[in-house]
Amino acid sequence: MSLIAVLSDIHGNAVALQAVLQDIRRQKIEECFILGDLIGYYHRPLEVLQLLEESKLRCRMIRGNHERMLERALQGSIDWDKICVKYGHGLEIAAQQIPTKSLMEFLSLPNQRQEERDGKRFLLCHGSPPDEDRYIYPDAKAEMFDFAEIEADYVLLGHTHYPMIRCSKFFCVVNPGSVGQARERGGYADWCIINTENDVITMRQTPYDITQVLNECRQYDLELAYLQDVLRR
Repeated sequence: MSLIAVLSDIHGNAVALQAVLQDIRRQKIEECFILGDLIGYYHRPLEVLQLLEESKLRCRMIRGNHERMLERALQGSIDWDKICVKYGHGLEIAAQQIPTKSLMEFLSLPNQRQEERDGKRFLLCHGSPPDEDRYIYPDAKAEMFDFAEIEADYVLLGHTHYPMIRCSKFFCVVNPGSVGQARERGGYADWCIINTENDVITMRQTPYDITQVLNECRQYDLELAYLQDVLRR
């Protein structure tokens, strides 16, 4: 039996990720797909990367809009102050904490990638196949899922922070939700498991203690109440 953990939108929340990794170990899963936005918003980006490396999971990753935003900031094409006002200091901390070589390797991740396991084809993207910045919510109209010429059994995407499974006769679109900033239920990290043997998709909500994350929000981004409020939902 082949189990794959699918994670997205960790957003520098190492506390949530640690809880998920413990859950993954309990499930005896050895491989994960990560759909971008490992950084941004919260304040432990380096620890997120270290936890994934130390987990010994076989991880296949892509980058999301926050990685692309960091790349543009480092190139000088977007102002740091504007980023911090809207999203907090998470990306700035990533630029400061992550060693230059590791950061450049991390930012060179692809926007999409294709994988095949047990004869099942997976397309990993962040927003949607035609537009990496597009939000596809669970209540989106059918035409939003009309991906022309997609050669995949599973289209895996993140970005919205809302879990979703939408299947057609051609493929299943799966959004595991957000590990680091789940929008439906505070204090829980959303992710999912795909069984490639029987095509069962299991949505997971792993509890974690938000106290430390809230303390760091007050330390670094006290004026952005949203970063705390969303974790208390």
